[in-house]
Amino acid sequence: MNTRWIWSIVVLTAIALLGLIGMQSYWIRQAVRIRQEEFGELVHTSLVKISTQLENEEARNHIIKELGFPSDSSGYLFQGGKDDAGKVPLRKRRRNSVPVTFYDYYAEQFSAEVSITPETNGSTPSEVATAKSNGTGARIQSRSSHSMIRRKSVIVQNIVDEMLRTEQDIRRRINIPLLTAALKEEFTAHGIPLAFCFAVRNDRRQLILASEHYDSTLRADRFTVRLFPNDVIGRPYFLEVYFPEQPAYLRHATGLVSISAMAVTLLIIFLFGLTLYVIFRQKKLSEIKTDFINNMTHELKTPISTISLASQMLGDPSIPPEAKNISHITGIIQNESKRLSYQVEKVLQMSVFDRGKIPLKIKTVNMHELIDSIISNFRIQVKKKDGTIEWSFNAAYCRVNGDELHLTNVIVNLLENALKYCDKTPEIFVSTENQKRYLKISVRDNGIGISKENLRRVFEKFYRVPTGNVHNVKGFGLGLSYVKKIVEEHGGSVGVESEPGKGSVFYIMLPFAEE
Repeated sequence: MNTRWIWSIVVLTAIALLGLIGMQSYWIRQAVRIRQEEFGELVHTSLVKISTQLENEEARNHIIKELGFPSDSSGYLFQGGKDDAGKVPLRKRRRNSVPVTFYDYYAEQFSAEVSITPETNGSTPSEVATAKSNGTGARIQSRSSHSMIRRKSVIVQNIVDEMLRTEQDIRRRINIPLLTAALKEEFTAHGIPLAFCFAVRNDRRQLILASEHYDSTLRADRFTVRLFPNDVIGRPYFLEVYFPEQPAYLRHATGLVSISAMAVTLLIIFLFGLTLYVIFRQKKLSEIKTDFINNMTHELKTPISTISLASQMLGDPSIPPEAKNISHITGIIQNESKRLSYQVEKVLQMSVFDRGKIPLKIKTVNMHELIDSIISNFRIQVKKKDGTIEWSFNAAYCRVNGDELHLTNVIVNLLENALKYCDKTPEIFVSTENQKRYLKISVRDNGIGISKENLRRVFEKFYRVPTGNVHNVKGFGLGLSYVKKIVEEHGGSVGVESEPGKGSVFYIMLPFAEE
């Protein structure tokens, strides 16, 4: 799959993902808005019912007052206790009385008996007033229906005159404790078990009454309903309610949906990013392996051809034995065999990263002797570039437990990089020292150096530092990652110090061999 197809898939997938995120955001906002509307509707329904109850209660109070039934100073009837069923207890019946059904904030209904005093209409105490306790109606039996109708007309006229005569003080018409209880009961019945605060305001938004803890400066949704909406005279008043815990309540109500949607969206984004990473990583790996095979084929051909040529010279009967210079030819064969073996080791290094855990053949290794042997073989390559390689063994203790083959490859990789990434006459210096329980081996060069942005990535697999104008640097980005993996498998660590144009210092720390 070429790069154009990959980027096309990436763009289309990104557009689909953005569309999904947009739809998720839209439906979450819709869910929150619907929940807010439902909450507001429930609150409004409760407030309208409370306003109706207040108005009906006031009308009943006027009726009772006109009939001569006693009430308390607040204008609310029977604010005493209730019976076990939650109803206000019945008072004792008296003669010449009728049962009347009333409502208050706490009890759904209660019954009381209203005395009827005979008027000048000629009624006698033997008149009986009867009403059903379920509030369906009252039927009064009288000897004179005309006097009954006249008395009712007078009562209604008196009530209307009383209600229209003067504007009543709203403070006397509202009982804060009973209103609080009524609001709490209504809100709970509508599934709103939240703390609330309320206030009564006039048409100029002036505060008249307020519940405890009411805060007019608090930013919150406020729900308003008119009190006594059927008043024909007088200034209108409004009941205002807000819920301090409303935002948290609504967030909790829609939180599960929102969190689930966000979690799914984040998971999709993560998987999308991971997929992109794997795709490009595999594409890069495929390209590197292709280059590796091509370069390795070329690198293997050279020593094979040299060995083949040397073998032909040894076997050519036309060349006399004294002219064959057998020692020179065998040296060439030996060097090319080592080179061939080294190239094979490169292939094995790549396979190391596919196997995961590296099987090590542990033994005690004298690192000074190992480094000295490697430098002796490496000196020829340095001389080809007219360079120098020096060493200083300052470590008092140089033995480590490790795999000699892999440790050899580690040192060779560091020396090759010092020679490879040098745009001038190479100067390489190898040193050792002891630091606590570790042997520190440093390889310093005068090469092109490494910038800060590349310094933290030099040990990554397949990463190659840009070489600027140096175009003859070959490699696969495996050397330093191999060094890091092998040293860590031996319980050590690696590090680098570098500055562009001033060379680099690579060092490894290996724990001492146990005595």
